[in-house]
Amino acid sequence: MTAVGSLGWLAVTGRPDIAYAHSRVAQHMALPTEAAWVAVTRILKYLKGTSKLSLFAPCEQDSGNKDSNWALYTDPDHGGNDEPQNKLRSQCGFIAMYNDAPVLWGSKVSTVSAHANLDEAHVDLSSAASEIYAAATSTQEFMHLQYMCEEMNVKFPKPFKLQLDNTSAEMFIKDTVSKTRLKHIDKRLEWVKMLRNREIMIPVHVGTSENLAGIFTKILTRPTFERLRNH
Repeated sequence: MTAVGSLGWLAVTGRPDIAYAHSRVAQHMALPTEAAWVAVTRILKYLKGTSKLSLFAPCEQDSGNKDSNWALYTDPDHGGNDEPQNKLRSQCGFIAMYNDAPVLWGSKVSTVSAHANLDEAHVDLSSAASEIYAAATSTQEFMHLQYMCEEMNVKFPKPFKLQLDNTSAEMFIKDTVSKTRLKHIDKRLEWVKMLRNREIMIPVHVGTSENLAGIFTKILTRPTFERLRNH
């Protein structure tokens, strides 16, 4: 528990590259296993081997405090974690880049329940549904970031462009589809309705391979992981 707590501090301060790994091992806190401990030691070995990595942004790139200095991404993984304690729940990842440096990020297990009579989160019925819930969660996080930027007199785009890689989710957010398989989504939820408020956010398509939030949602091949991490 001490090790997981220490990794959690690193995951939210200066090492976004371990955020997903920390989220996975933290699920074992209630019932720790040997496999979970092995995963923790592997994360520690990885950190030791990459101790010279740091977050940085070129000073000359901050010119005029422009909207274009921002890049916001979101991505979910649809039931990719089949460990028993996860119950096939989706993983939500998001990241905000300012001058090419990450300033806010997160990797969270979905806590969405599709109906009020269901008392716990469960597997999403479609990848598009998990993408919509992830977009809504990310929008909340980025709105909080917007408030902080206002206090610091840092310009934040309004509406901001949320980059995602699911076409069905884009159509849902834009409200441009007449027939949909997403009828099970509870549109009464304020944070889902918020997606369609054009004064807050507009969806923008980004290729899956270029979605930086992908590093927070799934186990990647080493080349893909290192490419996203280095970016």
